[in-house]
Amino acid sequence: MLTQQQLVQLDRGSRDALVLSAYIARVDPDPAARTARITRLEGELSDLARGLQSATRNERLAFDAAVSNLRQALVELAGQGVPLVAFTTADGVLYAGPTLAPVASALRWGRGMLVAPYLRSLKHEHPALLVILDRTQARLFRFQRGEVTPLAEFEAAGSDHPVDHMGDAARVGFHPGTRGTVGTDEALRRERAAFDRMASRIIRRLETEHDGNPWIIFDGTQVSVREMMAALPRQLERRALAVNALSSSPSLAEIAAVASNAASSLTSARDRERVESILERAGEQGRAQAGMDSVRRALHARSAHLLLLSVTLVDGDPRLADELVHLALDAGTLVEVVTGSGAELLDTACGGVAAQLRFPVPDGAMSMDTPETGASMPV
Repeated sequence: MLTQQQLVQLDRGSRDALVLSAYIARVDPDPAARTARITRLEGELSDLARGLQSATRNERLAFDAAVSNLRQALVELAGQGVPLVAFTTADGVLYAGPTLAPVASALRWGRGMLVAPYLRSLKHEHPALLVILDRTQARLFRFQRGEVTPLAEFEAAGSDHPVDHMGDAARVGFHPGTRGTVGTDEALRRERAAFDRMASRIIRRLETEHDGNPWIIFDGTQVSVREMMAALPRQLERRALAVNALSSSPSLAEIAAVASNAASSLTSARDRERVESILERAGEQGRAQAGMDSVRRALHARSAHLLLLSVTLVDGDPRLADELVHLALDAGTLVEVVTGSGAELLDTACGGVAAQLRFPVPDGAMSMDTPETGASMPV
């Protein structure tokens, strides 16, 4: 998949080119459904071609060539059933591949790429660290872009060592297999001390894996996970989540599924907090804006630091969402597509769009209409 930097570079390099952008939604495993979605795409391509009858001959030829390149790009991808995206021109394929996030089917021909729907997939760029642990050992994995990479293993050394009799010679009849209360307490103390040392090593390693502020997910025995969470420093605790979903000997595919679900939960919670924060500050000394008109003014004034778009807006009106996204990218504004309860709140409160500001919108800043850049329709 494309990284955000690659997407921005590709978008900027194709702003003046006529681009065919195609988003194709996921279908179920039934091979017939996979064939049907391509049949529907062909029908929509025909409709789009009929809408270009009044265009110049050169544009119609460019469209036909872009369609041919799209068909070629989809030959190997279409049978997978996963959501797909492709950007093609008369000269070739800019990009084609699966997306890690769901997309609503959409098709557009015009100047530049339709990038807004792709932003959902960029959430999968955010890495996650998964720790699977019990009282004696732990394994650390990194999850990013749908892939799991083992990073490290830890052991609570000494947790299973026999316990001496309080440092003195054992009395007659005593041996490590017949510990009394004192021996049992000492064994538990040593086990706890060994676990604490292992937990400290895990935390130090988590602190070194700071690139991208990854989510932190713990799975394993309940007591171990609870104590591990309690030991986290505050800067890690804010990014952490405890789950109880893995089997005793999970495969990498099972680990990926659990990590993906947990990361989505953490992302949704963060999105909700961002929306609530922006809505609370909207109108307070110009620290945030909510609603289409005020956000447009902020984007044109280049005062927005973060643009939030609900997934409902992106899926329902990709052309409008794309207009806002291009304004944001040109101004160096961060863009997030919000899902889950945060998206519902954003839709209800302000029509699916809000922004956190770098500085207040200057007086007199106007919202400017963006001219049509091409034909666009849902598939």
